Amino acid sequence: MLGFKVNRIADLVVEKKTSQPPRILRFLWCRRGSALPVVLLVTIVLSLLGAGLLNLALSEHQGAATDLKINQATYLAEAGINLALANLRRDPGWRKGLNNIQLTSWGRINQVTVREKPLSLSLQADAEVGGIRRSIVADVSRPLTTYALMAGNGQGSLWETPLMTIKGDILYLGNLYITLQTLDGNVAASGNLYNVIGTIKGNAVAGQNLINYGSIKGKAYYGNSYSGNPSGMGKEMVNLVFPRGVNEPDASYKNGIQLTKEKYTLAELQDIIDSGPGDIKILYRDGDLVIDKSDLSTYHGKGIIAASGTITLKTNLEADPGSSWALVSGGNFYVGDLWGLLGSFNIQGIIISGGYFSTQFISYLNITGSIVARGVNSYLSLLDITYDPSFNAALNNRLNLGGWQVLSWRTVAN
Repeated sequence: MLGFKVNRIADLVVEKKTSQPPRILRFLWCRRGSALPVVLLVTIVLSLLGAGLLNLALSEHQGAATDLKINQATYLAEAGINLALANLRRDPGWRKGLNNIQLTSWGRINQVTVREKPLSLSLQADAEVGGIRRSIVADVSRPLTTYALMAGNGQGSLWETPLMTIKGDILYLGNLYITLQTLDGNVAASGNLYNVIGTIKGNAVAGQNLINYGSIKGKAYYGNSYSGNPSGMGKEMVNLVFPRGVNEPDASYKNGIQLTKEKYTLAELQDIIDSGPGDIKILYRDGDLVIDKSDLSTYHGKGIIAASGTITLKTNLEADPGSSWALVSGGNFYVGDLWGLLGSFNIQGIIISGGYFSTQFISYLNITGSIVARGVNSYLSLLDITYDPSFNAALNNRLNLGGWQVLSWRTVAN
């Protein structure tokens, strides 16, 4: 039989009538000794555990909601960059930016700004969703067909001699030498830029070293060093990213109207363009293409004539008002005809070559429009190039080199 003796309210001493010493069982019980404290303790523990799990679930939910808003704000910022690019495609001179575009009930593009850089534009789009802000900054280079002359592949050199007269901007991917010339526009080289007793009326840009022994009226930008005469608007060392050059420029036109023979007269090509569908007609030759003389020397309409091989132009190519043609060769591009030895040629439009642009058997070539090529050989011919933006504007939505090129893209948390 058991006997009980309570020493304290909270202590229950159990004495067994044996020779063994007593065992003390300590419980934090109430006066009656019921099971309620255990239930309360378990309830508290479960409540705390449940609250912790609930807080964890809420935190996870809130974290997921925040991640969703971050993604949505990033998407809206991307949309802002794309809106800016759309405006630039319509108008390469567009600079005013955008403000407060409410795209949805929960998000908006606060602003899109455009900032000029030596060789590119810096676009920044700021967007907000539910108090979460994100910005995207993209550096974009202008279309290659907006230069009077764009050439080079990152290697080699080009000499601008008195035999060449260029009115417009020049970009060369490589080393560029200006000798005894006056250039009206901006001049840029991805390597070294040497101005040897020449005059550059615009800005001068060198990815590496800029050596000026002539005159630079504008500002000089360089990536490594500057030496020689001071420039008119000062100089600045900058980090420069140059656009990619020409690579398979004919590739995007392979589904155009197929040209089945190697030689066509200008009149024959005009007939094909007149009968083709759409506003801008695409003609494609899988192989080499020769454009020969005919009674016609003036074209009309809008067209892109491409060939996977070389193109040889043996005729003048002059445009009616409002008309624009682009000739695109995957290989070299030649202008001239042995039968017109030492004659002169006139081209109005855009020339794009995946190889070298060269003159042959002629004494003088006048181009109004733009030349984009991997290299230029004018030999002893006089070459005049005058940039005309109207030719690019008429075709830029179909020219694969007529668009803005993204040089860098980064997301910024505000």
